[in-house]
Amino acid sequence: MKKDFDLIVVGAGPAGVMAAKTASETGLKVALLERKRDVTTIRRACATMLVLESDYFCGERMYFNQKTKRIIFPLNGFSVKYEGPYKNFYGWHNYSPNGKSYIRVGTYEENIKKGDAGRLSIVFDKGKLIGGLLEDATSCGLRVFPATNVINLEKHKDCIEVLSQEGRSFNAPFVIAADGVNSRIARVLGLNEKRTFYGTLVCINFYLSGVNFPHPEILAFVKGVDPKCNISYSHFMLPSVYEGGDYVLDIGGILDTRINYLERMNYFIYDSPFSHWFVNPKIHRKTACVENIWSPLEEPFQDNVLFVGDSAWTQEAETTGSLMSGHKAASAVIVALKNGEINRKGVLSYINWWKKSFPGSHDYRHYLRGFALSNLFTEDDANYLYGLIKEPLPYNLNPFKMSGNMNKALEKMMPKIKRERPEIISKFQSIMNVSLDKLLASRIRGCFPNR
Repeated sequence: MKKDFDLIVVGAGPAGVMAAKTASETGLKVALLERKRDVTTIRRACATMLVLESDYFCGERMYFNQKTKRIIFPLNGFSVKYEGPYKNFYGWHNYSPNGKSYIRVGTYEENIKKGDAGRLSIVFDKGKLIGGLLEDATSCGLRVFPATNVINLEKHKDCIEVLSQEGRSFNAPFVIAADGVNSRIARVLGLNEKRTFYGTLVCINFYLSGVNFPHPEILAFVKGVDPKCNISYSHFMLPSVYEGGDYVLDIGGILDTRINYLERMNYFIYDSPFSHWFVNPKIHRKTACVENIWSPLEEPFQDNVLFVGDSAWTQEAETTGSLMSGHKAASAVIVALKNGEINRKGVLSYINWWKKSFPGSHDYRHYLRGFALSNLFTEDDANYLYGLIKEPLPYNLNPFKMSGNMNKALEKMMPKIKRERPEIISKFQSIMNVSLDKLLASRIRGCFPNR
């Protein structure tokens, strides 16, 4: 079969567009397939913050240089132009359900005095980031095919054929799958059969004005418990750079049909202990997402398809990890084509890099265990535990380290907890050495793996 392109990239998020740009700039003939018509419009719920400037993430020490307007990846040796709006934030507060106490990540008041040097990270406009990458890539010959919904792949002797719902066919020696956490390509290639399913995550975002937040430049995380079914969920609130809303307010958790998430969101704004944060609130925009939670792929490659971003990972590859993996995968394809190695060996540099930078750097189970723990404790338990931690936790935005940092702080308080609330100690002991799938079993049963 005659090839149409040197490389096909499926998915125009940060990982996919970065891969397309990297390959196009070297003269490869690249096709970027995206199911949306308007590639740079973000309709999916997202915090749109850079994770992270405060620490290493996936083996990189990324940071945003506001003077050059570039996101810098010094250890991987590249940078990305970003000329859109951004806002700093200077801390992370985890609030108890009753609002009477919170656990600090860093000290907001001290950090904000330092300006850019004290920020935890930034929020940004993901559409502007993708638009800038696309502009560079299309100037180098990238062909973009919007409104193209990929439904299947067929491996031929000398190429891969990518088939769309619209009846189109695209051929290339390599494909990069950047189609996100609900990757259709991973499913049609049968890779999800080898992965553990941990549930379905649902998130709803409100972009709103009329906020009188006591710490206006911060990430706020609030634990909630539905009183009707005693099932936990969470809110986060963060400054926003998007027009029509100064803040983004999220509600989410592992899907449970007993929870009316919109009802709980309205309760939070108008009737909860946090309602004083909202003064004549006006909701300008709503977005949502539904994401299946899988264990990582054994390796991010099959049948000349390279998986990047969350298509290969569990959750929280973030824009940082997505940009890196898109760049690295495309670079490996460039070398493989130059060497005439149209096979796994040709792109082994990417496979090895991914294993080292993703599962080799972070244990996804630390992130998921937070979901299991949140459902173990009642609202009263949470109010008690949150009130115990007085000292700020390490100044870090890494989602794979947060639960560990909180656990270390609680370990110091175990003698006090044993005296005052021995039943909480029993709950901690009940989950020791219990696997994640068993801890989450009650929630998993109500979700849909869509293997």
